[in-house]
Amino acid sequence: MKFHLSGGRDTAGRLVVPEDTLRQTHTADAVMPGSFAIDKLKPDWPVEAGMTQGYGMGWWTGTYRGYRRLQHVGFVEGFSSLLSLFPGVSGGVFTSTNGPMSPELREVNKNVHEAIHSQVGDILIGKDHWLNTTTACTYPEPWWTKPEPNSTVLPEISDNFPRDKRDYEGVYGNHAGGNLTISLNTTDNKLYFSLGLIGRGVVLPTESADKILLRCQGPLAYFPYIISDVGVKDGKVFSLSLHSNPPEPSIVFERGLKLTDRDPTEPEWDDCTGVSGSPKGTAWNTSLVIFFTFTCSSILRDLI
Repeated sequence: MKFHLSGGRDTAGRLVVPEDTLRQTHTADAVMPGSFAIDKLKPDWPVEAGMTQGYGMGWWTGTYRGYRRLQHVGFVEGFSSLLSLFPGVSGGVFTSTNGPMSPELREVNKNVHEAIHSQVGDILIGKDHWLNTTTACTYPEPWWTKPEPNSTVLPEISDNFPRDKRDYEGVYGNHAGGNLTISLNTTDNKLYFSLGLIGRGVVLPTESADKILLRCQGPLAYFPYIISDVGVKDGKVFSLSLHSNPPEPSIVFERGLKLTDRDPTEPEWDDCTGVSGSPKGTAWNTSLVIFFTFTCSSILRDLI
């Protein structure tokens, strides 16, 4: 924060990045449409608190009560964070919370971060806090009412599976979600699932022949149940489609499709040097260099 607020200087006061160059990263490069841009007649809060203009290089750009504000938000399973800079008053604040990150709790954490950053912003710019002992107990109401979450009706749990439990065993893959593994424990005769490093739990039958329930344990226990449609092909269980929050589509895991499987439609990497004399090989290597350059640049911008 000090690096950005000091115009690109290190702790010893030496100029590391020219101030004009650093300021370009704080400038909106893409204007945020729709839900990100404030285009309403009535603001969410009783003050002009958080008008977002666009996105720069790793920074949301906007204003707070008339002062310029830069923000970077981060979410990863179990953690959430927010960094706010107020360049006009050379101040900033960073907060981080840990705990479950269900869709409902993500909104709670978001409100916690915003409340703290608003308070700090008021202190930095020297204005009275709009969130005080009178309004704190109802925050974020009456200014903003959280929408009701989509209610999902769980299918009734059954005593028995409609087919042999061993039919469900196997590895199901999704290129984005990884591998979902189901195995039968011969000790207690129960089906268990594992998904990635933290997803695990028990597989339960339902009254519907084409649906099962994944009862989560461990770090994902705040999602009590995940509904999955069972896809059958040639009389055998072929896929598991995990329900998402509407309107998001289900996540389909197919039997035998592993994350490490190579996509047969991609070209072979038989010439990574670009010196074979093949125009195709040279062009392929050029595209690889450009891809990794852009990827690394975006990572470095986020780290800064």
